[in-house]
Amino acid sequence: MSAAAGDRDARREEWLAAAGASGDVLAELLRYDTPLLAPGAPAPPATFPDEPHVGMWEIYAEDAARDGTIPALAARLPQLRFPVTAGISGSEAYRAATRRGEGPDGPVDGGPAFVRPDDVSIGIHRTLGGRLPVLIAGAREDFETLVRVFTARNEPAPVPASMGACFVKGFNNWDRVHAFRRLWEEEHPGVDWSEGFAELVPQKELYEDRFMILSSGPYSSLPAEAAGFAPEDWEALSLRIRRDHECTHYFTLRAAGATRTNLLDEVVADYAGLVATFGRFREDLALLFFGLERYPEYRAGGRLENYRGTPPVSDAALEVLKGLVARAIRAIARMDATLPASAREGAGLARVVLSLASLTLAEMASTDLAGLARASGGPQCEHVAARVRTTRSGLDEAQSVFGALAGRHGLPERFRAEMLVVLDEVLSNVRRHAFGDRKAHDIDLDFHIEPGLFTLAVADAGAPFDPLSLLAPDTDAALEARPIGGLGILIVRSLTDTQAYERRDGRNRLRLTKRF
Repeated sequence: MSAAAGDRDARREEWLAAAGASGDVLAELLRYDTPLLAPGAPAPPATFPDEPHVGMWEIYAEDAARDGTIPALAARLPQLRFPVTAGISGSEAYRAATRRGEGPDGPVDGGPAFVRPDDVSIGIHRTLGGRLPVLIAGAREDFETLVRVFTARNEPAPVPASMGACFVKGFNNWDRVHAFRRLWEEEHPGVDWSEGFAELVPQKELYEDRFMILSSGPYSSLPAEAAGFAPEDWEALSLRIRRDHECTHYFTLRAAGATRTNLLDEVVADYAGLVATFGRFREDLALLFFGLERYPEYRAGGRLENYRGTPPVSDAALEVLKGLVARAIRAIARMDATLPASAREGAGLARVVLSLASLTLAEMASTDLAGLARASGGPQCEHVAARVRTTRSGLDEAQSVFGALAGRHGLPERFRAEMLVVLDEVLSNVRRHAFGDRKAHDIDLDFHIEPGLFTLAVADAGAPFDPLSLLAPDTDAALEARPIGGLGILIVRSLTDTQAYERRDGRNRLRLTKRF
């Protein structure tokens, strides 16, 4: 163990002891109250690309807009062709459909019974962790049916009344398997599909899906009157809070590789859900959700008691956790009040969530989080220098350095794509014009990010060459009448905001900026 890790553990013990933990209770809480992001682990990116299954679910959403959600999904996913009834998962027809992707062609015994099928909707929601398919049931009974269909193999398993959302992971989507098979057989005519299937099996990202199922009831089972809203307003707000709360779990799953039944995770996800819904953190609602609005009194039935962990912590440990959660929520409220607007959405919010997820409840409750807010959620500046060669591998290296920088700062996908084109054009120009041979030469790159502005500086020791002096080609002229060159720099000019060149100290120096 490093000295820093040892110091952190010692402080945790001090904070937990100050909160009233000792003996066995202290040992329990040291095991329970751990950060979601492991100490010392590489920092995850602030943004993630969509997972491969999202594209297929976009097609499902288009079908649903035309045919209705349940009919559209039933045409693709065999689970929605079977009723929810005891023993159905053991039937040969069900096993053939869900284990081998074989039929049935239509509903069996009418399929699942929905109370309000027209109130079941599907959408692709943009989360902090990339876009995610989301199913929303307008009727509680239909939410429970969907949960049983997709997580209980159509068996009538009990669904807790406190459950308002269900994150489906590792769902084997035979529709995607069939699509893969069609493409594989086109590319491998005459070859038995068993070979293609063997190729597919280890690539789980090509057939395992993740999606969310949401109910539309009051969030945390909190009545509208207690939350301070009209019933119809609270129903709409509850859905938004629940959606972004659950999607924060998806984000931290992609960032940390695991999900937990832990109060720390719930506090962080509530923070993100409230900020996404209201544009700021609502300390009053966060305390209500956990039953801590009158702490040290606790309101029985609050959500706090649902997250005792596995194995569940003792009653004495739960009492200490009540205090830690209440103080953590108040500390987060003070932190949130210091944040700029850029830290309450997109990559800014993602960085705040990741920073909170790297703490323990004891640390949140005992630390001034304003510094964390400045370090993680506020405007970020970073400078990266790289020396690459005038080769294909050099361009790949330059693009990799830029891609990592863009990922850390959550730069928009379109911005990244445009700057990769700029890099390609600029480095190609240096190779062709400043050096003019096939040898490998050095190019120095400086990438700089500050709030709202990206700067790229390129320097080389080649022959004097000002790319900005190239005349823009006449794009209306016939191809054979146009002079060679100029089109690349036209692209660079169109994709950047400012361009400047100088010859200094025997080196060509090009400086480009672009706002975001």
